[in-house]
Amino acid sequence: MSLGILRELRDQMTRLAIAGSALAAGDPCLMTYIPRLRALGEKAPVFKNLADLLESLIAAGAKDSPDALMDVWMLLSSLSRAQGAAETGASSPETRAWAYAEKPLPHTRLSYSLMTMVKAALEDRGHLAPLKALFASGGHRDPRLFALYCRAALAEPRTRAGTYAIKRLIPGAGTCMIPFIAAALKTETPLT
Repeated sequence: MSLGILRELRDQMTRLAIAGSALAAGDPCLMTYIPRLRALGEKAPVFKNLADLLESLIAAGAKDSPDALMDVWMLLSSLSRAQGAAETGASSPETRAWAYAEKPLPHTRLSYSLMTMVKAALEDRGHLAPLKALFASGGHRDPRLFALYCRAALAEPRTRAGTYAIKRLIPGAGTCMIPFIAAALKTETPLT
């Protein structure tokens, strides 16, 4: 039962993330979840905490609503993942993939213009010079680029940027790259 309410609430949070967190103020749809979460909170206090965060989001002004939305989203994601693993009796593939990360994802400060040049190079619309400069500066560890590395590496036919991603960028990123590789290799239809 708790997994169903978490899925519904996740859909509402996605709606607010797309439409804008300021729309959460006084949202009657969100208010319907609070009593249900409080009832679940009698057995597991974490649901009460989620209800409190949801109330804070509903009461937040336009300035504070993005932070309140992130607080609800983070607890909701953690709780959904834990509930999903508990109800199925096993951890999800995503949870297992994240277990490979040796430490939290690295933080880097790359400019938008550099990220645009790197994206263009990975899509083989540019030269390898931005990729080499990125690797030399250590900026290749920016997790915002990991999915691009995987796409370039898996592109058919193989490009120079894809080869560079396979040989330099992906190994240089370390084990925190493993969940992104696993997600890139996930297929919708089973192999037979």
